[in-house]
Amino acid sequence: MHFLTVAALAAQVLGTYLIWPNRWNIPAHLNLGFCVTAYFVPGLGTDVWDLFDDRTNLIYSQINILGACALLGGLLVGARVGLFDGSRPILMRLYDSGRMRLAAVERTQWVALVAIIGMIAAYRIMGFVPMFAEDPFSAKQFKNEYFEPYYRAAYLFRSSFSILVVVIPLLLTIWWVQGRRLKPFVLSGVSVVLIAVSLARQSFALGIITFMGIMATRSARGFRWFMVFNALIFPLGSAAYLLLGLLTGVERFTSIYSVDSIADVVSSGAPDIFDQLTFLSGFQDINNFTYGRTFFGGLVPGNFLWNPSVWSLTYDNLGADISDLVSGGLRFSTALWGYCSFGWIGVVLVPFFSGFLNGSMIRVLKRLPLSSSLIASAFVLAIYMTLGHQLIEYYLLSIHEIPSIACALFLAYGLRTRRRTNRTPPQLPAQELTSTR
Repeated sequence: MHFLTVAALAAQVLGTYLIWPNRWNIPAHLNLGFCVTAYFVPGLGTDVWDLFDDRTNLIYSQINILGACALLGGLLVGARVGLFDGSRPILMRLYDSGRMRLAAVERTQWVALVAIIGMIAAYRIMGFVPMFAEDPFSAKQFKNEYFEPYYRAAYLFRSSFSILVVVIPLLLTIWWVQGRRLKPFVLSGVSVVLIAVSLARQSFALGIITFMGIMATRSARGFRWFMVFNALIFPLGSAAYLLLGLLTGVERFTSIYSVDSIADVVSSGAPDIFDQLTFLSGFQDINNFTYGRTFFGGLVPGNFLWNPSVWSLTYDNLGADISDLVSGGLRFSTALWGYCSFGWIGVVLVPFFSGFLNGSMIRVLKRLPLSSSLIASAFVLAIYMTLGHQLIEYYLLSIHEIPSIACALFLAYGLRTRRRTNRTPPQLPAQELTSTR
């Protein structure tokens, strides 16, 4: 049963392989690395199931198996319905117009520079950098004594952070395609450092691995090496705080880890199954369903009680103060969010519609000439991984996603929606960019 549960958890994030088993399905490749860390290692390599009673394990399994089947069904239906087919001509403009790609590259580098300045200014206003703070984990979550300094720069920090996460893979792709020029490389390097010192592990690695995935699409051998690397780097990332603690001697970094085995170390850094079972063991006794209020709670600034990150910690004591709780909320599977929202009917409906929306978008992506232009495809992926991701997770709408969505769309298309045809487009060999001048 545990194997089926782990398979069901993985199916909810890897389901697009069913309708698009392709090298360009980079979001699924990234999710595979996540599954190794959050599901495969803890679920099959540790005794996490023994920490909970049989009833909790059984309900958890039923929720995720039923939800996975519904989500896969939604993917298959969505892949046959042209819900987003109207977006294909808009995306094709990036492939058809060398001038448009040239303008997108220019915007990306200028926006990156502004975001870097904004991020440095935010750290300056706050007066601390999480990696070097006395209590790194409280600083990372901006809790306790770090909240007030963070609040002074909250909008600047969040906006700059979100933009940098979007531009890193774009800058690296531009750097590679345009003959390893210094400007995009320096901008991407500074951006990576600024994200890294915030201790946001996933955001730090996401841009680099996305870029590597884009490069790996060019050959079968490169793709195989990328998949091996992807499967190894995520568990290593899960143990990143432990390694950082050993290097710096900061005990707070190592205190969250169980070091009985390698599997326990990895699981300590990504305790998804443990957190979800802990939540369900308490929630199943009260069944305080949200009835969709957490769908929109993330759009309200601050610690709003129906914000999913807040509610997952206070479901049994709504409105409780979490300002001193060093946590950013719990990460649930799609099926479990459906159960929390509407009970068993939610286990079917929420994953089904998530899969349906994703399948409809994949239908568009797989019909684009992705290999014809790495630059254009990098921008398309940025849109899918921001706007598309928020549509797929319509049950977790967040105000913090707005800057990244707006950034991806602006970088690709600017503020103009009409084509300009009164100028001769630049000569760009092989449909790619060679100069941003």
